Amino acid sequence: VSELKEPQVSSHKTCIYGINGTRIHVKYFSRTLGRTNVTYDPEREMKAEYGMLKEFEKNGFSSGRYRIVRTLGYNEKLDCALATVYVGGETLLSIIYDAINNDRDKELLKALDATAGLLKRIHSVMPQSSRADGAEMFYSYLKSMLYLEEQGVMDGFHRRAMKGLSRWY
Repeated sequence: VSELKEPQVSSHKTCIYGINGTRIHVKYFSRTLGRTNVTYDPEREMKAEYGMLKEFEKNGFSSGRYRIVRTLGYNEKLDCALATVYVGGETLLSIIYDAINNDRDKELLKALDATAGLLKRIHSVMPQSSRADGAEMFYSYLKSMLYLEEQGVMDGFHRRAMKGLSRWY
């Protein structure tokens, strides 16, 4: 087992491990990198994310254009660790942040278009139940935009785009 270096793009400590030629991504819910509210429960958050990822897998999001990472398991005793198969590439947050900072609106629109496509598929395929509530899923994607707004990096155009997305739902 070897730890591989990757930039941190999560609100929690994450590590990439190489195991027999396979890369495993581990997110530690007990090791937050930023602020949390007083009701934050790492075990509950870890199990909720695990359950949501399993729900996506069950509903066909393990293949096709809009794929969700495959979950491998979790361990409460190991800093609430959630293990998934590693998927390389940029995150939506990094694409949006880079597009805003470097004034690349075409890339931002592509990222937002991909997000809209994923959200459309989620709302057409996923069951609307207490287990997979649509509003909670949408909020998880909107959180990246809200974070950028809090950091003060969004200009008027991007703020209007964010407001438009939030009204869409």
